[in-house]
This record gives sequence, structure tokens and C-alpha cells, in this order.
Amino acid sequence: MKSTADNHVLPDKLDIRDMVDGDRDAVCQLILELFDEFIGPGYSEQGRRRFHRGTRKQVQRDYWQDGGFRKLAFSGNELIGVIGVRDGTHVHWLWVRRDWHRRGIARLLMRIAVDTIRLQIPQANRLTLNASPYAVEAYKRLGFRTAGHENIRKGIASTPMVMDLFADPDSAENPVADAGDSKAGSQ
Repeated sequence: MKSTADNHVLPDKLDIRDMVDGDRDAVCQLILELFDEFIGPGYSEQGRRRFHRGTRKQVQRDYWQDGGFRKLAFSGNELIGVIGVRDGTHVHWLWVRRDWHRRGIARLLMRIAVDTIRLQIPQANRLTLNASPYAVEAYKRLGFRTAGHENIRKGIASTPMVMDLFADPDSAENPVADAGDSKAGSQ
């Protein structure tokens, strides 16, 4: 069976592919730059240091061995976005370069992640993530709802969120299928 992720229409010169070892430095740089600009200013010094350390470690891990994957979006040779899923159905990264915000990249990456999960785990009924305070509203626009209160752990604030995967991926009720985009960060 061919994944519907292979059938997405991409803007000119946009390429989506799996992350490979040679991408690790660029992925780490993209995430940390965006964190420092959008999310880090709201965190304590302890939280910022912990996020930086944790991200460097996460970039080195091979999540596909634990039922996960990472997809990267490129415009030409420039990395413009990344989505990472671990444990089969938990989004641990969704980052899009600032100059590509609100152009459909986050929504496209999320749609590809949902399609990939549906292919790999057909019985999956929900997708989870922990949203930074900055990204809660963006994730709501992507079809997530809050699933608890904001938590602060070791200086890092996040809100648990969930997306139900019951809807037909092409239906009007599925926000991931609609146009638009948002800037987001997750853990």
C-alpha cells in the first residue's frame, strides 16, 4: 500500500523527506534558533539550558527504532521545517523557519505525519503532543485540543494536547486537511 503522504501537492521547489544522519546539525540549529526566538524568552534560565541540552540529545537519537520517524521540509537546499514523532503517535517536534510561517508548511508536515501514522499503525486513534505556551493556539488550529493543564517541569512549560484521528483525512471536519499554517513548538 502506498502512503497518501506520497500524494501531497507541494509548492515549487519544496521537498519532504526522511531525516538522515547528515541532517542532524541543521535540524538542531533550526530548532534551537526558533526556540531562542519564539519560546525561550518566556522560560527561566534553567528551562532554556535544559531545552538546549535535551534538543541536542534528541537530535542524536534514532526514534524510528522506537516506532517513530522524522520528516524534513526543504526549499532547495534550505531546511525550512521538521516534524518528529516518537512512540508511534507522539509529536515531539514541529518547527518551521520563521520566513516560512503561515505558508502551509506546518499543516503539510502534520498531514504527512498523520498519513504516516495511519499507514504504520492503522488502529491508532489519537495523536498527542506537549505544546509550549507559545504554540497552544497554533496547535488548536491544526486540530488538537488541550488534554490537561499547563505543567512546568525542570523549567520547561508545556500543555498536553491530543488530536483524534477518527475523521477521514480529506474531510472538511479534519483541520489538518485544510489550508493555512501556524508556527509551533512541541516537546
